[in-house]
Formats: sequence, C-alpha cells, structure tokens
Amino acid sequence: MRKCFAFPLILVLALQLFLFLPVSAASGMQATAKAGDPKIDGIARPSEYGEAFVVNGNNTVSWSGWDGLDRPVEYRFAWSDAGLYMAITYDANLIEDFSLLQLNCNPGGQIQGWEQGLFFTVYPDHRVLIHNHRTLAGDASQAPYDLTGQVSIASKVRQGKKTTEVLLPMAAFRITDSLFTFEEGMQMKASAFVMLYYENNYHSGGAISGYLENWTLNEVGLGTLAMAGSSDTPGTGTQMPAFMTKLLLRCVMAAGAILTLGFIAILVVVILFIVGRVRRR
Repeated sequence: MRKCFAFPLILVLALQLFLFLPVSAASGMQATAKAGDPKIDGIARPSEYGEAFVVNGNNTVSWSGWDGLDRPVEYRFAWSDAGLYMAITYDANLIEDFSLLQLNCNPGGQIQGWEQGLFFTVYPDHRVLIHNHRTLAGDASQAPYDLTGQVSIASKVRQGKKTTEVLLPMAAFRITDSLFTFEEGMQMKASAFVMLYYENNYHSGGAISGYLENWTLNEVGLGTLAMAGSSDTPGTGTQMPAFMTKLLLRCVMAAGAILTLGFIAILVVVILFIVGRVRRR
C-alpha cells in the first residue's frame, strides 16, 4: 500500500515542479555585424552583412500573455563609423505596417543594469523610433523619440519577402559617451524583439532573451552582437587588407620598371654593337 501511495505522490510533486519551472527561458541572440557600408536599397546582399539571425517561435519568449511568435523574421547587421545597419526580412503579405521590428541594446555599456535598454523600433512603413534614453540624436527618456528624419531607410519586395534596410546613425547610440563609436572586435549586448501586427490587430510577440522577468538590463537577458572585420564575417570569404593591396601594386609597378630598364639596356647594347660593326667596316 505504501508503494501505491508513494508513486502518485512522486508524480504530483514532479508535475508541480514542471508547472512552476520558468517558461521564459531561451538562448540570447548571438549575431555578427559585418564592417562596411551597405547600399540602402532594400536588398540585403551577403557581401554587405553578417549572416542572418532568424527570430521565430522556437528561439523567442513572449510576455504579458501574448501568443508566441508565429512568423519568422530575419535580422542582418553591418556597422561602420556612420552607425549600425539593420536589414530585416519578413513575409510581405502577412506582416503589416504597424508591426514592431525592434532592437534592444546597451552600446558600450553606457546603460546601468537597473535601467532599461536602448530600444529602436522600425516599422515596415519606414517610421523609426528610439525609446528609454536621452541620446545625441534625440531625447527618448520620457517618451519615444521619432528618429525617422535622421535615418536612411529603404524596402523592397522580392518573391513575397520584404526587406527593410535602415542605417541607425551613430548619434543615436551616444547616451553618456558623446564620442562612442563601434569598433572591430566590440561585443555589444543586444537582442531582437518583435511584435507582429496583421488582420487589424497585434497577435504575437517574441524576444531573443536568455530570460524575461522584467525590462531592466539585469533581468532581460540580452545576447551579443559582435562587430566583425570585413574579412571576419562568416560566408563572405577572405579579403586582402588594404596595405597588402597597396604593397602588391607597388611590387607590380617596380617589376614593370625593372623590366623596362632591362629592355632599354639590352636595346642600348644592341645599338652599340651595331655601331661598332659599322665602324670596323
């Protein structure tokens, strides 16, 4: 009898443990931004961006009772002194203009752990907002700041997929450090957040976060966006550094000069030989 009672008791305890496990656990975003300045034309070329990071229902957590993300969204990144480039690709027919395509980040550790991150919202209709902080581009500490007039943005639809490319200016990342810039090798805490609007309503949301207890940096669980060099981004191939290109060019020019001098020397010798033969006659 004790064994008969013990088994249901163990089963109940196991079920209780399972039910109280946090359902918000996921892996933080791990993405790479390629060095360079992509052309803002709505086409995310592999040579311009790091590899795509796909945001979907399997790698996101939801909040406030929203349904989990039911449609994938792809993020690609690049960086330069001009700022951060994002190329966001999504279903052109199922994700409408009021959808929130977002990036939450802490550029250069300028934000303290008890504060909320620097949020950017990109809408498919080309509106761009900053949230939560006063930046050199605008003050979003009390209300969202409309950054639209300061960005370069373009979209294009190809084979049912819409890609929105946007350059977020460097000034928008300068919060407490007025000289902040992205640098090769920098790893910025960042994650993608998405709220999808379709059929005249918001239906689902998802965040790439290690956990999502509240919105402060200490508890939102951001991932990492790594600033790679132009030759370090996976899938782009190895490119020759600029100084090597110049060195190679100088070597080619030097070789050409040597060959030219050699040809002239041979020509002079031949001419002298012919003149000498003529004089002997």
